[in-house]
Amino acid sequence: RADTCTYNAVISACEKGRNWQMALQVMQIMRDKGIALNTITYSSAISACEKCGQWQVALRLFNEMREEGVTANAITYTAVISGCKKAGQWQTALQLLDYMQDEGVTVDTMVYTEVIGACKKAKQWQQAVQLLRDMQENSVPATPITYNEVISACAVCGIFKVTLQLMEEMRSKGLGVQTVTYSSVITSCEKAGQWQRALQLLEEMQRTGIPMDTITYSTAISACEKGGQWHVALQLIKNMRGNRVPAD
Repeated sequence: RADTCTYNAVISACEKGRNWQMALQVMQIMRDKGIALNTITYSSAISACEKCGQWQVALRLFNEMREEGVTANAITYTAVISGCKKAGQWQTALQLLDYMQDEGVTVDTMVYTEVIGACKKAKQWQQAVQLLRDMQENSVPATPITYNEVISACAVCGIFKVTLQLMEEMRSKGLGVQTVTYSSVITSCEKAGQWQRALQLLEEMQRTGIPMDTITYSTAISACEKGGQWHVALQLIKNMRGNRVPAD
């Protein structure tokens, strides 16, 4: 006779196959047969929904498991939060983070980074920065990916001074400043009308041997165009071609 473990294996296969509807159907069969749904059942189904962009269904399942008294673990929370991130549901992601802390579930670097990503998508740069500070207070290590997410959140809002500070903070902590970091900081300069600072950052990249990609060049060119520096923009286009960086 099939038991919870057997059905969980089927739901796990649905998750891997990105078939969220089938996962829900299997859960319903379990209910109809009076077979207990446990943490693994819900976590696998929630993950299947998250992978298919069904964040609302994932959240409904999460709320259902809480009502049924089934314990949510770090895997469950990470899957729901990841779904919220993709949908830019930053407030829900923050609420889930609070639940984790209240219930004593370990909040690791990945969870914080996912919540920061949700804030970035919703252009909530102050909240992204605050989450980074919360990580530091709670002794949760921030990775280059975490910092790049926070810098990107600030960049889309043109908060260039904060992006520069965060990049310096990365350096002071020995975290590798990469092309993506510079591209985000240059984006913040472009949005803030700081074309001179954008050029300084390009020169810094050249000096330190950090490769420049299409986004780096395109953003710096856009910054120069906005600042009326057409001759500089044209020179950057020539440099881009000379370095065989593809135009977007």
